[in-house]
Amino acid sequence: MIKLIFGKNRNRVFEKNKTIVIELESKCYSKNKVLTIDGDFNLLQNTANFSLFKDEKQGLLFGCFFEDVSFPVSEVADKIYSKLFSVLGGNKLYRIWNYIPNINTIVNGEEVYRQFNSGRLNSFKKSFGGNFNNFPAATGIDIISKDITICFLAGQEEPINLHNPNQIKPMDYSSKFGKLPPVFARATTVQNYVFISGTASIVGEETIGVGVIEKQLETTFFNLKIMLEDTNYNSIIGKKTAIIYFRFEKDKKYILNRFSKEFPAFSNVICLKATICRKELDVEIEMMVN
Repeated sequence: MIKLIFGKNRNRVFEKNKTIVIELESKCYSKNKVLTIDGDFNLLQNTANFSLFKDEKQGLLFGCFFEDVSFPVSEVADKIYSKLFSVLGGNKLYRIWNYIPNINTIVNGEEVYRQFNSGRLNSFKKSFGGNFNNFPAATGIDIISKDITICFLAGQEEPINLHNPNQIKPMDYSSKFGKLPPVFARATTVQNYVFISGTASIVGEETIGVGVIEKQLETTFFNLKIMLEDTNYNSIIGKKTAIIYFRFEKDKKYILNRFSKEFPAFSNVICLKATICRKELDVEIEMMVN
């Protein structure tokens, strides 16, 4: 079993009672702090900044990178993703979590998130060719950590990557969101998993409800419901987890109350203080069913 535990004061990976524990530096404001991926995972590689685990029975691969921040961030992203692709061994990507410090900060004239997006896409192109567009579900956010942290889940089966008709595919975003776009699916289904990517108040490619948390939540919930319906998540009997990322502490209680009423089936709710990838966004929510 893999356990990602939020709310820690440092990043580290260790094994305890046949469970792989990944502690993530972050500020967690919920009783629930653990994202679980079931399986019998064994260690394949372990270095100071990279750990790789495999579940032979399910054919699953899980990896985690911790890298110091350096600039341009595009070079760090390219380095991490190049390493990630080199260890896939023919497996397909199912889900990626990208935790990027100072994500909205401008460095050398360009926002850190946009630098990251350039490095990520360049690495995809180098590894899979310029026409590749079968990207997995993902989250890109700053959970107030010192390290660039990237975790991924991959496997042998071919995933189904889905997009939201209410939104433009991230790959097709206009250049006003950066020299190169972010690349991810809005949701991925595979085996007995449903992954809903980090979802926010975006219609087409535009942010909706700037400065108005009520409107942002309304639009975010609408987008989530579209993807939940498309993934047929109710057909899977398993644990339903949501991670809520919020920018301002004053909004936390309101967001949690609204979420619990709209999505009562998601009983494992993790709530993290975060900086969202767009400075105009105050909340982002991801989901997992397994």
